[in-house]
Amino acid sequence: CLKNIAFLIYNITILTFGDFMNIELITPSITTCSLRLYDNKIPAKKINMTDWHIHDEMEMVLLLTGTKTFYIEDEIIRLNAGDIIFVNSNVPHKTETPVGSSCVLLQFNMSSKNGDDPDYLWLENISSNTDATHTVFEKSGDINSLLTDCIQKIRYEYNEKKKSYDYFIKSYIYEVAAILYRNGILTDYSAWQQRILPLSE
Repeated sequence: CLKNIAFLIYNITILTFGDFMNIELITPSITTCSLRLYDNKIPAKKINMTDWHIHDEMEMVLLLTGTKTFYIEDEIIRLNAGDIIFVNSNVPHKTETPVGSSCVLLQFNMSSKNGDDPDYLWLENISSNTDATHTVFEKSGDINSLLTDCIQKIRYEYNEKKKSYDYFIKSYIYEVAAILYRNGILTDYSAWQQRILPLSE
C-alpha cells in the first residue's frame, strides 16, 4: 500500500572485500522518534531478495507469515512465522523473502543528534555497545512475547494515526530499547567505560 511507503531510501554502493555493499541512507517515516516502519500486510507474491547493505539504524523484524532468511556476515539465519530478529547498526546483511511471507520491519536510530530530546542521550549510550551483531528471539520465548507486544502497538498507532500517536510510538521504542538492555542484548557504554578507564590510566 502506497500510504505505508512514507519514506525515502538512497543507496550508495561501495566495493568491500570484492563484494558490492550498499550503504542505505534512510529517511524516517516518523521523524519525532527517528523510526522507519514498513508494515507488509499482504504476503509476498514473488520472491524478494535484497543485496548486501548496511545502515546506521538498528533493525528489528517480526515475521508475520511464512519464512524469511537473513544472511549476516558469514551466517545464515532462517526465521519462521512469529520469530523476531534484531540486527545491530552497521552490520552487513542481506535477506531473502519467499512467496507467501509477510513481516513488520522497524529501523530506528537511537542517536541524540536526531533531536534535542535528552532522553536520547541514554538511548545513544546503549545503542551500539555490544559485541552481538544480531539476536534471534524465537516465537515461544518470553522476550519475543514482550517485543511482539511493543511492535504490534507501534503498528496500531502508526496505522490509526490518532492524536499524539507519534508520542506513543516513541514510548514503545524506548520500551524496546529497555527490553534489549535488560536482557543484555545492548549494554551501557558508561558502565563499560568505567570498567576500562582505570586499566588505561
